[in-house]
Amino acid sequence: CIRDRPTGVEALGAGGGLAFYGGYAEGELFAINVTTGKLAWRNWKVGDCGYSIIYYNDKVYHTAGSTRVTCYDAKTGEILWDVDLGPRAYHAFGGAAAYGMIFDKSMAPGRAFVAAYDAETGEMIWKQPAHYSITYAVPVVADGKVYVQTCDQASTASVAGIPSPGYSTTCFDAFTGQVIWKVPINFAYPMVAYGNFYGISGGTLYCIGERSDPWNMFGGPPSNYGVAVGTHAPSDISTPAWFYQASGPIVGSPVVADGKVFFGSYDGSIYCIDAYSGSLIWKFPTGYRIGSTPAVVDGKVYTGADDGYIYCIDANSGQQVWKKFAGGVTEGPLLRTLPQWRSSPFVTGGRLYVGAMDGKVYCLNTANGDIVWSYTATNRTYGIASSPFVYKGVVYICLLYT
Repeated sequence: CIRDRPTGVEALGAGGGLAFYGGYAEGELFAINVTTGKLAWRNWKVGDCGYSIIYYNDKVYHTAGSTRVTCYDAKTGEILWDVDLGPRAYHAFGGAAAYGMIFDKSMAPGRAFVAAYDAETGEMIWKQPAHYSITYAVPVVADGKVYVQTCDQASTASVAGIPSPGYSTTCFDAFTGQVIWKVPINFAYPMVAYGNFYGISGGTLYCIGERSDPWNMFGGPPSNYGVAVGTHAPSDISTPAWFYQASGPIVGSPVVADGKVFFGSYDGSIYCIDAYSGSLIWKFPTGYRIGSTPAVVDGKVYTGADDGYIYCIDANSGQQVWKKFAGGVTEGPLLRTLPQWRSSPFVTGGRLYVGAMDGKVYCLNTANGDIVWSYTATNRTYGIASSPFVYKGVVYICLLYT
């Protein structure tokens, strides 16, 4: 049920038996019934309609690629509210939802901000200044707090008390917008697990905090994809509990499970770090630089096909369980323009789903690595760099290059 799409349209998310699509040129949001494949509804969007949506309480919220926050009825497509944030109040990637609110940031030059909106009415509940040149960051919500990058080398950084050019990541009270703490490090894709705050800056993985639930694959657990639920997030990260310096740049996200942190590096290795002490437990070498995020399920670590192979590694020992060929390494135009992009595996129901640089989407049996099926979606020159999502037995993956 993976299908090609018109140029400029991509998969934005899924929920309530529907898959949602939008694009950069069309200015429309589409909903497809995941059972029948038929168009459920389509409606306009002022500005671009790309990157991602938030599906929350039978509603769809879209900001990314536009200057507006728009709320749709997920079942009918009716626009329930639309907030115009003004010229050049540009958004990228997407926001987060929790506690009856929508959280997102705007990159309006010289007047950027982070804000919370009432999910039912669109009313702005609070707003705090930020300082961006252009930021492809995403907020994380956990334990009544919002964590988001608030400065990314913008010329206005000095306004925030940070020498320009500078960086900062801020923790806000989710209900009031009050700044709880701020740290002068750029964490574009933070996460919360085991009560710790995890983030990558350059080639360094930082950890600060106490205890929480696992975040075991790209986007978090399938049951609450992209949202940390039942966590106990740290109230202060001014002093990191530990940090670990890898031998090469880290461009994928870390994942946390069973008291361990796992991530890949451009030095070609998968790392396993103790989540509480930051000490190295094991390091597994592959044949190529790693840009994907591993998945950890039932004591096994599963990789993307960065070096043209998919690996299954024992999470405790770091020993290889199996290895499966997935097209080999491709040095094409995609690698020259977006070298850090790699498909991260999605693991559920004893199956691993991932895109590869040979242009195929693979489904593997996690027990032995056998290929259950593969689907040729594009050509080897460009490959598939986006990550899949599985919802009610259907695989959704964005094909940026066809």
